[in-house]
Amino acid sequence: MTTLNLSQQSAKTLDIEKRKLEAKLLPDVKRIFRNISIDARNLYKATGNLPSRELASNYNSDFTKEIRDIYRTTIKKFGFQIRKDVEKKHGLFFDVEYKSELLGLELKQSISVVDENINDKLDNINNEFALAATLFIANQSEQQTEFIEDTNGKMIETALLVGSLLYEEDLQKIRREGGNDNLFIKNKKTIIANNIKKNLDSKIDGRSELIVNQNVGDAESWGRQKEAELLNQSQLVSTREEIIKVSKTWSTILDSSTRTDHAIADGQVVDDVDGFFLVGGEQGKRPRDDSFSMKNKANCRCVAIYSV
Repeated sequence: MTTLNLSQQSAKTLDIEKRKLEAKLLPDVKRIFRNISIDARNLYKATGNLPSRELASNYNSDFTKEIRDIYRTTIKKFGFQIRKDVEKKHGLFFDVEYKSELLGLELKQSISVVDENINDKLDNINNEFALAATLFIANQSEQQTEFIEDTNGKMIETALLVGSLLYEEDLQKIRREGGNDNLFIKNKKTIIANNIKKNLDSKIDGRSELIVNQNVGDAESWGRQKEAELLNQSQLVSTREEIIKVSKTWSTILDSSTRTDHAIADGQVVDDVDGFFLVGGEQGKRPRDDSFSMKNKANCRCVAIYSV
């Protein structure tokens, strides 16, 4: 079997590419959180009440749309890299046109191989990839929306609690200093409402970055793994009359932020693309795999490097 590194990209290089993509996707997510903050302030100011869970659920459709956009954009960028690298570095040229309305993508490839069934095989890869992407986007976006709704509800509840406590602290301070608290009490709802908004505003950057980072990483990891699986299943024959087989290597960004288990996993090779990596006592087919617990999934910057 001829071994050829398909991506030629280290985990750090891929991380840079993902960061650039995240920067483009971040503003739309921040906009949703800014709207939540404004609505929370206005609602409390008008009513003196803040139904946190109800307010959070009002934005479910917005988050579902954004999550799906994140997945589509990321899969379009990273989900076709192996095929492109095969074409570029293995001397193969697929002669095929692929269009997916779901992914908003038109892909033209020219690949010349000795496999007489090349067009049928590639059509099958493309169709199966599009179908799998449809299911992934639908299922994962719903799961992520539920998680975001729950987290946002708790975030709004905390903002209400903090806003009320700050009001009481400031009121007590006025009284200790012998000030007139009449105006302060009269404006209680407005003051607490502004406190709520200030607290929520302080969370916008962190929450938005976490959501975008997590979902770009998930989609990148899923897309590359799925493409590799489909290539292996297709039994493509190269111009060297060899069946193309894809393997994978766990690649870790090694710096002060790297968790120990992921540093140990760096360089781990799995010959069967359907096989599992062993990371910190847990098994997963790819970085951020759902089979991993959050200790291995959250903020993971690792990638799988696929080779043929």
